[in-house]
Amino acid sequence: MEIVAWLNSSCSKCGGLKALLEERGLQAELRYYVDQPPTVDEIEALLVALGETDPTVLMRQKDPLWSKMSLAEASREEKIRAILEHPEELFNRPVLVVNGKAVVARPVDLALPLLEKL
Repeated sequence: MEIVAWLNSSCSKCGGLKALLEERGLQAELRYYVDQPPTVDEIEALLVALGETDPTVLMRQKDPLWSKMSLAEASREEKIRAILEHPEELFNRPVLVVNGKAVVARPVDLALPLLEKL
């Protein structure tokens, strides 16, 4: 069983997901993406696990940088590059991956269907 949680240590939602995993006694690889940003391949793998092709699903559209960079009109590649260059501002978190399936767990309860299958 493979569980990976993409987290930001200063995010309360991320803390909630981490606590949920601990409450259930689940061991997860904790990826603090501010300290260890994702690669292009990891972003692509997350999109596959989410069942999505548009990287917007992984982006914080309410962050001022979204508008400043005109990301609504950006290409797929430009959006991925923006996530890589500005993960703290633009990476939507937390993201939970369980056995190749993923969910943006915002709110944390969105992680429950993936965890119920364990």
